[in-house]
Amino acid sequence: MQTLPYFANDFGDRYLYEVNRSTFNRFGAGNVFKRRYGDGLFTKDCLTIIVGTDSGLLIKYVQEHGVEEGSRFLFLELDELLPTIETEIDTAALDERIHVRGQQALHELLKDIDFADYANIDAVRLVESLGATDNFHGDYRAYLTAVKQELDAILWLHTVQLSNPSFVRRQLENLIEQHVPARLLKDSFRGKTAALLGGGPSLDAMLPWIREHQNDLVIIAVSRICRRLRQADVTPHLVVSIDPTELSFDISKESLELDPRAVLAHANHVTFPLLAQWRGRSVFLDRRYP
Repeated sequence: MQTLPYFANDFGDRYLYEVNRSTFNRFGAGNVFKRRYGDGLFTKDCLTIIVGTDSGLLIKYVQEHGVEEGSRFLFLELDELLPTIETEIDTAALDERIHVRGQQALHELLKDIDFADYANIDAVRLVESLGATDNFHGDYRAYLTAVKQELDAILWLHTVQLSNPSFVRRQLENLIEQHVPARLLKDSFRGKTAALLGGGPSLDAMLPWIREHQNDLVIIAVSRICRRLRQADVTPHLVVSIDPTELSFDISKESLELDPRAVLAHANHVTFPLLAQWRGRSVFLDRRYP
């Protein structure tokens, strides 16, 4: 594996040009990090996951500042750069609450650092190094996206497990309204082009095109955007809803005014008022019984 060369600036900072270019040449790494992160990087009882190490300089910065009580840092570095970073940083001498790892499965890495304790108090955060933000090296952006998606999934699953009794209660409430499993829709739209509409920032830009071509598409939309779809004169074929909370009904009740030919595809634990007041056909996801 090729080892990249280190350069040094006038402040004594050693950095990889491939990763950070001239980021630290004007003010020095310590000042740049302080201006970027302020004191917010160092809080008590928090798990901070950082993608990238800024040539190892961000690890040194955290080590020199000191880790606050009850907190941990998990640095995730690209596999191709990790050996180079480890030649610069004496990982054996690091605070035991600072962990430096490569591109392993995140759920495996979190097992050994009390992840559940931090997730229980909503104290898990994902931070970008400057190298990941600037993406000079080219692979950081894809890795950051992958880590974020995996972390979101892990946190969601953790939340589901914590709140499982409420999900079961909601599922039992919904039994009277759940008759047709969603699997019966399999192959119903074979050969068709589907447009999946969520609540992202591109929705408004795409709606004129969707409206113009809606007769040629299978339109699948999340329930919370149905008010916007009605305003744009777009009628989805499938409306999807999964959230069991009362708030979900408040932001999704516009879907009840849609053309009754629309089909509701809902989680078996969807909020009961939405399911009970749906005027058209509906199909449920997952199992009918807990």
